[in-house]
Amino acid sequence: MIVIAGFIFQWTPLLYNWLTTLLNQEVKAKKFYIIYNNVTEHTKVIEEVTSKTGFDGLVLDSAFIKDKDISDIRGHSTVMCAALDCQYLFTVDSEVALLRNNIISHLVQFNKSVITAPVTFGRERSNFWGDITEEGWYRRSPDYFDIVDGAWGLFVVPYIKSMYLTRSDALPDYQRSEKYSDRI
Repeated sequence: MIVIAGFIFQWTPLLYNWLTTLLNQEVKAKKFYIIYNNVTEHTKVIEEVTSKTGFDGLVLDSAFIKDKDISDIRGHSTVMCAALDCQYLFTVDSEVALLRNNIISHLVQFNKSVITAPVTFGRERSNFWGDITEEGWYRRSPDYFDIVDGAWGLFVVPYIKSMYLTRSDALPDYQRSEKYSDRI
């Protein structure tokens, strides 16, 4: 099973398209979706798309998200993945334009603990850092623009965000009873 967690933390243009592509990802394993929505204005779009796609999952809205920081919300998806005995957790933020419905199956093929596809926001910003300083700050790596410009291969990078696939054996070991047991 693959748990697919979509995070809507800010108003998102073209949400209908993003959500439709997310809910129509082609994977061989069973899928379970968790949509975390913190934007009240998007509720109708989410209801419309989920009703048309045979949605199997949960939609957690601002009432659930209220007073939680982002790391707690992301932690909840990890706990849900473990509770459902998933093999993978795919995490994606609504700021990422999903252009293909085979992203997850493509990433699964590599069988890596954690993997992402490069996502760029213009040429200067992306969903990864190529290197970090000893103090933990961003430092551009020599191959950063090669990756951003579409070089093929697997690259080791110290930081990723916005979209990634994590194999279940690499997920943090959260205590189910700590924060989320009433929601599982």
